[in-house]
Amino acid sequence: MQPSDTAYPRFKTRLTSTELERFYTPTDDELTFCANVTRLPTTQLGFVVLLKTLQRLGYFVQSSEVPETIIEHIATVINRRVDREGLHSYDQSKVRYNHLASVRRFLDVKPFSVQGKTLLRVTFSEAAFTKEDVADIVNVGIEILVRHRYELPAFDTLVREARAGRAATNQALYEQIHNALGKTGAVFFDALFIVGDDSRRVSPWHDIKQDPAKPTVHGMRDLLVRFDQLTALSGYNAVLKTLPIVKVSQWALEGNALDAASMADLAPSKRYAVTLAVIRQRLAIVTDDLCDVFCKQMSRVSRIAGEKLQKYLMDSQGKTDEILRRYALLDTVLSSTESDETQLQEVRQTISDRPIYVNSHGCTLNMVARTNAAS
Repeated sequence: MQPSDTAYPRFKTRLTSTELERFYTPTDDELTFCANVTRLPTTQLGFVVLLKTLQRLGYFVQSSEVPETIIEHIATVINRRVDREGLHSYDQSKVRYNHLASVRRFLDVKPFSVQGKTLLRVTFSEAAFTKEDVADIVNVGIEILVRHRYELPAFDTLVREARAGRAATNQALYEQIHNALGKTGAVFFDALFIVGDDSRRVSPWHDIKQDPAKPTVHGMRDLLVRFDQLTALSGYNAVLKTLPIVKVSQWALEGNALDAASMADLAPSKRYAVTLAVIRQRLAIVTDDLCDVFCKQMSRVSRIAGEKLQKYLMDSQGKTDEILRRYALLDTVLSSTESDETQLQEVRQTISDRPIYVNSHGCTLNMVARTNAAS
């Protein structure tokens, strides 16, 4: 892993004049502070470089590690000549060592001490619960150290501590799962890595890792069989509910790459965690596939039902129009001022009239005409 993979501060390869002016130009207060500390030209240049680079990086570097453009810019600003040999001597001197403390006090930065290392380790342990990538864990540590005004340690120190914190956190989770399974669960899972009487000479672990059937109607029967098999193995999956999903996903990824022999070689606590993660992942995949097939089938059924309903409505449109027409006629009759006897006759006539339909060409046909046409 390289510093470029993380947020660890480092010098840019190329700096613009704007960046030089913004980040590496000492302020009046800084120049006054520098003049009070040292007045020797080369020492003064080295001191200002020390100050500005700590401000930018969060850790001290030798002048030989500072890009030439930065040193030249600072030298121009403070009106000093660049003396590389003088700067090299300054880097090796006790004067520089004494200046480190002065710069820390001025910038209110604490050295990376025992307290800083303790803070870093606690931070890495906490971050490892929700993060698996070492680079992400390192970035959290950098953020915490900067927030608490600590000088950043060497990059290798951060990586080493991050990996140690992740390993400790994972081991704690493995032990938590192991304890939750108990002896019964351990025996249950250990049996998955034994070939036994299987004529194919493969272990149950081999079958667990097999890709499911294609999520189609024809493969649904196989999917249901696999769902039942994985469900029978998922009795202990509740142990994973309280664990971060990033951890479970990482364990599943690792387990899918290991055969039964490799799994048997793992420490028991890790083996059970990885096994549970793979079973959980595979069951989730099969469940998603079954839901996908079901949703597609329901969508198909809904589409066909919609088409048939539309056809039914079109076929029944004539009857619907005829019913509405007769209701309209009845309403007209009953709203008229004619005598009750006359209204009754008209109602009977309206109800007993043969139905009139409108064909697809807009022509009206009564029932007799439609019957004769059909004959």
